[in-house]
Amino acid sequence: MRALLTLLLAAQAPAAAPPDSAHVVIVATTDVHGRALAWDYVRDRQTPGGLSRAASIIATLRAQYPGQVVLVDAGDLLQGNLFGAYFGRVEHRRPNPMVDALNALNYDAATPGNHDFDFGWDQLLEANTDATYRYVSGNIVRSPRDSLAFPSTLILTRGGVRIGITGFTTPGVMVWDRRQLAGSARVRPIATAAPAVLAALDRAGVDFKVVLVHSGLDSSSSYDTTGVGPENAAGVSYDEDESRPLWTSTTLRSTPARSSAARTAGAAVAMGRTRALPASWRRSQTMTPGVVNPVIPIRTPPRVRTTVDGNASESRGDRTMLPLT
Repeated sequence: MRALLTLLLAAQAPAAAPPDSAHVVIVATTDVHGRALAWDYVRDRQTPGGLSRAASIIATLRAQYPGQVVLVDAGDLLQGNLFGAYFGRVEHRRPNPMVDALNALNYDAATPGNHDFDFGWDQLLEANTDATYRYVSGNIVRSPRDSLAFPSTLILTRGGVRIGITGFTTPGVMVWDRRQLAGSARVRPIATAAPAVLAALDRAGVDFKVVLVHSGLDSSSSYDTTGVGPENAAGVSYDEDESRPLWTSTTLRSTPARSSAARTAGAAVAMGRTRALPASWRRSQTMTPGVVNPVIPIRTPPRVRTTVDGNASESRGDRTMLPLT
């Protein structure tokens, strides 16, 4: 009798409610510029930063948020210091040690920066071949047919959330690296290429988009843009009817260009999708943005500094992301 009563009560009890939130952690690096290790090759001494130091915080995040981390890079990986120059011009090695470093850290995706073309188109293609992560680009095309040189998108799933990743590179490459690209490839204006790529992610039913833009936000270009396109378009691209920005976003890192190619930096942009969300997390979405900047010291939580939409703040606990100072 007691067993029958238990069964009846169980049958009448409401089913357990599905979780009403999803937590995705986006970790982005940009402008690594050959800094695999925390070493200054000019002064021959240790220096703050480097992917070797970033590795510890990445491992911490993956342990703290298992199955929830997406790790991406927004360009300018291969060139920028003596280490990068040595393996770019003196000792040709496959894979390039910088690509090897991202492989070891299990990156998910990257997009090329303008300085990733400095050692030639063939070396960038080798990096793509040797990478265990996915290079994505919606505006780098092969000549003469203008076919995409890299996949335009990557879709990952984290905790039931479908995340679409794409990337765009400043067309200033067509000015600064025209000799390296001559007859091989072309970089289209970001605002021209972006709408179709983002629309394809919408059609694929992704819940979040992560857009890796190696470009400044909206400052003036350092070259004549005729036939090339603006150098800095991460903050000024528009949809097809020009009624709104392509991305209304949380900017994970963005450094506007300061009138020179050397200052054009990457930005990681994350966009939420508000329609057709899975019922298990429709009521609220939680995304914790963070940046590993390999050029600056990386300390250990619990007290960290995060930047969201240009506003810096300190945080503790389960919203702790990455130390930026």
